[in-house]
Amino acid sequence: MNGYHHHLTKLSEPMLKDLLRRDEFKNLYTTYCTNYGVSDKIVKELVTINPLFENLLSQMGLLSSNQLSLQSHLIKPVQRLCKYKLLMEAYLKNTL
Repeated sequence: MNGYHHHLTKLSEPMLKDLLRRDEFKNLYTTYCTNYGVSDKIVKELVTINPLFENLLSQMGLLSSNQLSLQSHLIKPVQRLCKYKLLMEAYLKNTL
């Protein structure tokens, strides 16, 4: 397992560091993550006070429990960076 961790670190850390060094990505990602809580709150509020908005989301399948809700889609970028390590672990597990 120690060798596995070494390979993971060797592959994933440079990739994440390179990604985070890109100023445009870092600025957009930081802004999005910082404002995620506000956007989630606004969506929830709009669904309760605006029947047209609620109807639109419903028609698009974004309120259904059977499909991903709008909030589920909005959180994806926030979760994405955390999943890179898991992705690298899966690559290593299936290729080593």
